[in-house]
Amino acid sequence: MEKFLAIALIIAYVIMLYYIVIGRRKKMEKKMNEMLSRINTGTRIKTISGIYGTVVEMDDKNVVLEICCNPEKSIKVKALKGTIREIV
Repeated sequence: MEKFLAIALIIAYVIMLYYIVIGRRKKMEKKMNEMLSRINTGTRIKTISGIYGTVVEMDDKNVVLEICCNPEKSIKVKALKGTIREIV
């Protein structure tokens, strides 16, 4: 009976660990991919480094973005799509 209880606890621990580590990571990756797929020209974004801007151009592979930070001075910053934290 004690061996059965010990094995059941180990199995429960492994399932809980799987949910905490792998399940949450998959959920976050799915949410991030959905957000990145919504980005188009004209989308207002915030990068991981805190730069706010509007996407003015995307390359063919949708990897590099040009972000217009100050339209009056025509300042443009190139950033990888993976550095985008959120759509504003």
